[in-house]
Amino acid sequence: MERNTIPAKKQYDLSAIDELFKHSITPEELRGELIELVFDYAQYVEEGATDLFKCHMGTLYVLYKALEDVKELETPS
Repeated sequence: MERNTIPAKKQYDLSAIDELFKHSITPEELRGELIELVFDYAQYVEEGATDLFKCHMGTLYVLYKALEDVKELETPS
């Protein structure tokens, strides 16, 4: 008997993020905050902490790119 060697795609409950966007901050505002954070982190480079900077920038970039694709859904009237 052959086994399925392709892992099933995971699904996630994103309701917490949905609640964040409904009640606290929009995706666009969060992206703006991330950009400000990037410039704040740039100070670490001046202080010589380049490895920390690179690690955090990679994480922030992934989050930033994901937020670009978040769109408000049309609600039926």
